[in-house]
Amino acid sequence: MVKKDLYRELGRMLLLSAGIYAALFVVLLVVERLCEPLRGVLLQWNSAAFIVGIPASVVGTAYVLTIRNPQNYTGFIGGIAMAVLLGTQFALQGNYDLTFLQIGIFIPFMVLSLITWRKKLAATTGGAGVSPAEVTQATETTPTTAEPFRPEYLHGWRQGLTLTLALLIIVADYAFATLVLNHDAWADQWLLKLAGAVMIASSVMANFWLIYQKMDAWIWWVVYSLAGILFYVLLGNIYCIVLFLFYLVINASAFFAWQRLRKN
Repeated sequence: MVKKDLYRELGRMLLLSAGIYAALFVVLLVVERLCEPLRGVLLQWNSAAFIVGIPASVVGTAYVLTIRNPQNYTGFIGGIAMAVLLGTQFALQGNYDLTFLQIGIFIPFMVLSLITWRKKLAATTGGAGVSPAEVTQATETTPTTAEPFRPEYLHGWRQGLTLTLALLIIVADYAFATLVLNHDAWADQWLLKLAGAVMIASSVMANFWLIYQKMDAWIWWVVYSLAGILFYVLLGNIYCIVLFLFYLVINASAFFAWQRLRKN
């Protein structure tokens, strides 16, 4: 794919994502009209954080839909925009730890992913979608090859280290939620705090392994989606439950798209 085709694909995914969310909001509006107790619960138009979350969801979905194509590094431009919007949303909610996670960790990861994917595209396609200078830089370290992309799983010590780091993040976040955010007992709201910790750990692992185009990244995104569903079920936030069910479908579809590439 040439560079303009990559950006066109990103644009198409943005339009598709916007259309999907427009349809979702129409459904939610109808549900609110038909069910009086849900008015202001599903669609919280008086909340600045909710308003910011709308473009964050649209751009974020387009980002995932775009990088289902492992050649299309432009998806990370949408990912960076999503992280900025989500960081703003979390700041408005007072969740400054999540703001730091989005701005301080996820944006650098996505910038690295964008750079790495561009170099890999230059090395494997002879320069389609990248500049001549990037082709030269990429082929200095990686020979140009016509071999198709083959997603791989982590094995051995890398897989063990990933699981260990994820567990450490879960423990650290659980402790942070108990001692700093909630000031409660270790056993209080344990499932809610655990679900939140798994969301953070899995998203960190997913963003990191996307840099290297590992299949495990999508497994972690699926775990993130499942943990998010549980988290918002416990909070009773119907809108976010619907949102994370949608994320689960999108992330699972990306996993299966890469799995098909692995088998071909």
